[in-house]
Parts: sequence; C-alpha cells; structure tokens
Amino acid sequence: MIIVGSIAVYVLLSQLAQVNLVDLFRNAKWEWLLVALVASIMTYPGAAWSLTGFVPEKLKLIRTVAAQLAGDFATLVAPPTLGAVAIISRYVIPAFENTNTPVMVGLVFMLAGLFTATKWR
Repeated sequence: MIIVGSIAVYVLLSQLAQVNLVDLFRNAKWEWLLVALVASIMTYPGAAWSLTGFVPEKLKLIRTVAAQLAGDFATLVAPPTLGAVAIISRYVIPAFENTNTPVMVGLVFMLAGLFTATKWR
C-alpha cells in the first residue's frame, strides 16, 4: 500500500509541476466552490434521513446528522466501515433494549450504503 501511495504521489506531483498554481487560483470561479460545499453538506441530512428508516424509534435529525459527521471523522482513524458502524451503533443504542440490535442496524445501514454506491457506478 505504501508503494502504491508513493507512486501516486510521484505521478500527482509531476503533473502539478506543469501547472501554474497562482494563475489557476487567480482565474478560478469561486462560486463553484460554494456550490460544491453546499452540495457536500447536503449529503449529511440525506444520510441521517436514511438512517432513521432503519431504526424503529424516532431520532432527532440534528443529532443524527452530528452522528453521521462523527462517523465520517471516525473513518479517518479507524478502518473505513468499522469507525462509522461503531459511532452509529453507539448513537442508536438508547433506542433499543437489546444491545445487539444497534450493531446490526449500523451494519445493515453501512451495507445498504455500500450496495447503492457500487450499484450506480
């Protein structure tokens, strides 16, 4: 993995050496950055809304969005799906009496996301 990453960095840096970054940023259309930022942020309420479909209890949207955001940050330091499943499972534990059910909810939610992400590519 380190070798592949090193090759990718080498290829990327060799391509960036041919680009004048000062002119690139000077001539950039910054309104598209705002559009991309808003589109990226809007994925969190959508993911939170889809998570509420897996849980029989009522979940607050703001707290569910925060759990989704925390799950994304957890994937930076943990294996990709494991961190998000752990955060989602801890978030939905109070909604269940059986502690195995939230883990299954987290796993099913992540597998459904994986299936839809790979199906449309």
